[in-house]
Amino acid sequence: MQFPTTFVGEWVEGGGEGTVGEVIAEQHNCAKQDPHIALTAGQFGRATLLADAIRIAAATLPNAPPEAEA
Repeated sequence: MQFPTTFVGEWVEGGGEGTVGEVIAEQHNCAKQDPHIALTAGQFGRATLLADAIRIAAATLPNAPPEAEA
């Protein structure tokens, strides 16, 4: 998930210490390790988004490994 540039900008202006998640957590009163829940209005947490991304990536892989060249 791409974080809004406003939060990234605030993080940079603050010296780039810590994480962008900490900036989001301060403003939305959420967990700094999982600001995704606040940014998706409670719909998706970090673990869910990562699992979905892995499923999508795996679905694009070929079904069988490429044949070895002789």
